[in-house]
Amino acid sequence: MKLRRFALLALPLAGAVAPMSLPRLANAAGTIIPDTNTDVASPNCGLGHPAGSCSLRGAVDFANLSSGGDTIQLNALTYTLTIAPGGTDDNTGGDLELTQSMTIQGAGAGQTIITASGSPWPDRIIEVDPLVVAPTVTISDLTVTGGNTLGNEGDGGGILNDASTLTLHNVVVDKNKANVFSGSGFNGGGVASESGTLTMTNSTISNNEAVGSGGGLYLFGPTTAANSFSNMLVTGNTADQGVIFDAGGGGIYDGLTNGGGSASFTDLMVTKNHAPAMSGGGIYEENGLAGGAIYSKVTLSKNDAKNFGGGIYVNVADTGATTVTMTNATITGNSVSSVSGDGQPAGSGSGGGVGLLVQGTASLTLNNATISGNTSTQPGAGVAEMASGDTVQFHNTLVVQNTDTTAGATSNCSAGSSGGALLVSRGYNLADDTTCAFTGTGDRQGSTFNPNLGPLQDNTGPTDGAPGATSPTLTEALPSGSIAIDTADPAGANNPATDERGVTRPQGAQSDVGAYEAIPPVFVAPGLPAAGHAGSGSQSSGPWALLILAATTTLGAVGLRGAPGADPG
Repeated sequence: MKLRRFALLALPLAGAVAPMSLPRLANAAGTIIPDTNTDVASPNCGLGHPAGSCSLRGAVDFANLSSGGDTIQLNALTYTLTIAPGGTDDNTGGDLELTQSMTIQGAGAGQTIITASGSPWPDRIIEVDPLVVAPTVTISDLTVTGGNTLGNEGDGGGILNDASTLTLHNVVVDKNKANVFSGSGFNGGGVASESGTLTMTNSTISNNEAVGSGGGLYLFGPTTAANSFSNMLVTGNTADQGVIFDAGGGGIYDGLTNGGGSASFTDLMVTKNHAPAMSGGGIYEENGLAGGAIYSKVTLSKNDAKNFGGGIYVNVADTGATTVTMTNATITGNSVSSVSGDGQPAGSGSGGGVGLLVQGTASLTLNNATISGNTSTQPGAGVAEMASGDTVQFHNTLVVQNTDTTAGATSNCSAGSSGGALLVSRGYNLADDTTCAFTGTGDRQGSTFNPNLGPLQDNTGPTDGAPGATSPTLTEALPSGSIAIDTADPAGANNPATDERGVTRPQGAQSDVGAYEAIPPVFVAPGLPAAGHAGSGSQSSGPWALLILAATTTLGAVGLRGAPGADPG
């Protein structure tokens, strides 16, 4: 069928009316502009096509038949898929099958929407599939919603990247579902990338569901290139398979394995995601990459899980040790809810913020992290290790006010009972109890060490997510006079160059402990002479100095609590 359609498209039509797509040969890259938002299967998008007959599906089919590089330009419309799946991956029904390299460009995430109509629609929305050669696809400035994989459709409720290279920019993936089939769940409610390369920038993954792992984003299989995720908002997603303990990731599941590739996450907001029957409310890390997973400038807040790791759970990969590094991370307000004897794995209920449970080895390194206000039903509400071989390394990190709700007391860390789990201080950490064993150089621990963190709120910084569906970077500020200020590692080379918001370190004599670098208040009194210049009158500097001192003292007393922009949720 594809060869026959190709022959028809290549034939010139006498007396043709100028099409809305740019005239071109079928095998030459060009721009295709669909002139209908109804779902039409035939690829009537070539030279001389009848007006109103070039649909989005037809444009994809037309691009699939070319030699690659086409751009499909969409208007500010809703494009609704209505042709039911036919059981084959030929783009004649069901999801849009992208088998050739192309670009799909919308008019804006809030203006161009690709969705589907059904009760429910029994397929995802978009699949990138290497029919012959693995394509390279870019999708930007649009929303993907309404996907629902049923039957044998598999992973990726909204978008599936199958062994190909996919870039998503300014994209919202919202309200899709990877559903259940024959008692087993599918993964990646929003986006699934399997044995491929995925890049996401300025994008939002929200309100998706997987009856398996990766409610929002699911990454799996060997990768040969750099997978990168930046300026992203991942919120309101759910992974809810209740029969698989070794699964989860309400927001993100990372199961990439080594093929020479890498995975990095920068400027990431992961908030209000759920794993109600499993682990890793925000993130489930099970990668086997040689270089591990790298997280920088990330907030994990208000995520919840049943078993382990309300914020992030790190488990050993089938292909080897899992390694995770987190720098400038705020992990706050996350929770786990299992209690002893409710049929969950032994030790469930630990690690409201961070949880590790492995059969081999897993390691997590925390640099300039703030871990606070997390809750669990077992010891180790901030950071919990469960098995021999686990290692958590802390450097310039705050672990404070994390609560074991069963005991009704602060319990920041737990190293389990195996005797082989390790909590390792690399120095200059701060905790308000002694459970983290912070006894290294520059460490401080005990109930008297309270940094007086401000509320989780917008303290300036990047805005994460797609335009129109964003969140500001949320951090917990250090008020003037906090014991965390100017007490991090004095060796500048050992500290990140900026804090989570992008503020240069250090702002004072040396860097601050945690993800937030406090900026000292600067006051310039009206009429005060510039440095090095004499005033024009006989005015004394004494009153000005007193005025500056009074203002500074007042600000220090007030701190940053109650400032505008506090997170209301």
